[in-house]
Amino acid sequence: MEQKTVFKENEQLKIALERVNGEYIDLLNSREYITGKRLLRLIHDFGHFNLIRIFRRLINYRNKRRVEYKNNRDEYQNIKHKAANPDAKIVIYTCITGNYDGIVEPYFTSDRISYYLYTDTYFRDTIWKARKIPKPIVELNLTAAETNRYIKMHPHELFSEYDYTIYVDGKITIVSDLSQMVNTLCGYYGVGMHKHSFRNDLYDEANACIVYKKGNLGKIKEQIRRYQDEGMPRQFGMREAAVIVCDIKNQQGRQLLESWWQDYIFSKSGRDQLSLPYVVWKSGHEIDDIDIVDENNIECNRKIRINGAHK
Repeated sequence: MEQKTVFKENEQLKIALERVNGEYIDLLNSREYITGKRLLRLIHDFGHFNLIRIFRRLINYRNKRRVEYKNNRDEYQNIKHKAANPDAKIVIYTCITGNYDGIVEPYFTSDRISYYLYTDTYFRDTIWKARKIPKPIVELNLTAAETNRYIKMHPHELFSEYDYTIYVDGKITIVSDLSQMVNTLCGYYGVGMHKHSFRNDLYDEANACIVYKKGNLGKIKEQIRRYQDEGMPRQFGMREAAVIVCDIKNQQGRQLLESWWQDYIFSKSGRDQLSLPYVVWKSGHEIDDIDIVDENNIECNRKIRINGAHK
């Protein structure tokens, strides 16, 4: 009887948290907020006489196609979800290196989930249980960003005792229960992510990275030329890599993550979202073989909150 009461209270808490977060998300995605934000950026660029950046911003705004929640709902509801084992072991993990992101505590935790933080700095255990970067990874002499990506793309090496892993970027705040995300993993890879919020084409994504000066611009151009030379098609589709759900027993998923890491580290562009569609295409599969973990794009997912800019 007591367990039923606790479960009901938890359900009410989740609903309340997601409702409040949904109101916040609606504000951030309102036409007024977005228009004002873009106007402030343009005013800043005008003040610095950065005409090239202004031109690129205007082109990017024209080409940007936000993936709206209402457009995803019907598609998502037609996806078959499997019933996950209620006794399955689930871990949520993140990685903070080089003081890149601040530590954000989850608003909501579940007793069936473990929470781990990999870091190269001192961190006192709270909800997140701190782990040092493993010695074999340290010995690879990677940059802080590369270390983060290695851990992000190798959950099967780090959590072999678990059934499912959920990676979240350091910029993500967990607002509600994420355990239901594992139920979406019914595709070929056993890997799930959100659809990209703005783009469906890695070439458009590369142009946006250049506009916003994200990553190594010269290496991005080399990477895109390589993809073009190999025949990588346009409009192949994209996924958002800030939240990644994995069935770590799935061998195809392990191979995908390893191929993703190899292309990312080879490109030296610093933009892992460019490598992912390419390695899926190169393996002869479709982007839809990576499952969609939520009916919303990541910016509209009421279970999480994104801290800072998201372009």
